[in-house]
Amino acid sequence: MVSLSGKWLHPTESFDVSIRDIARHLGRVVRFGGCVDGWWTVLQHSLLVSDLVVVDPVPGRQEFQPWVRDRLALLGLFHDAHEFITGDVPRPWKLDAVSVQQTQIDALIAKSIGLPAFTKEEHELVKIADDLALNVEAHLIATRVVKRFPNKFGTIGDIEPHRDAFRRYYMDSLSGDLAATWHGSGLYVDMFVDRATELLGAIGP
Repeated sequence: MVSLSGKWLHPTESFDVSIRDIARHLGRVVRFGGCVDGWWTVLQHSLLVSDLVVVDPVPGRQEFQPWVRDRLALLGLFHDAHEFITGDVPRPWKLDAVSVQQTQIDALIAKSIGLPAFTKEEHELVKIADDLALNVEAHLIATRVVKRFPNKFGTIGDIEPHRDAFRRYYMDSLSGDLAATWHGSGLYVDMFVDRATELLGAIGP
């Protein structure tokens, strides 16, 4: 695979990926297998999860320390980074073999850009935020899936506190969304790169 910047990405030969390449590729992958209203990509989803995970999704847990927040926000940002190669695989179709492959890609990404090793608890917290983002997205831009499975995504009231977080990354104009996620200097591409760079700098080696 050759990235948008021209880098050769291979599982055993060469894997030197840039954060901007990851952001640009994710900005061209639409969530829910493309079955959404408007334009909502894995790039936008990743920014949303990075926000939600530090809003403390676990009831009763004390507020996170700043260094923990930075690590969670970084993991939230990259939790679906493997999809820049595999694409978005809707959950019912994500077989074990796909999950294994995505884990291998995550390891290559982490080594290439210098991500820290994350704990099991950190992954679990990001998974909670990921599920919350899924519920928000389903109710707001994939309502057909909620109608088909009304008991799997909570209620519209459950997602109301997070509507503004979602709206931060969603625009009604399709052409605007495409520009923000598709181009190398697009709004959300720059936002992803800047946030990743800032968090990596704050966390340190």
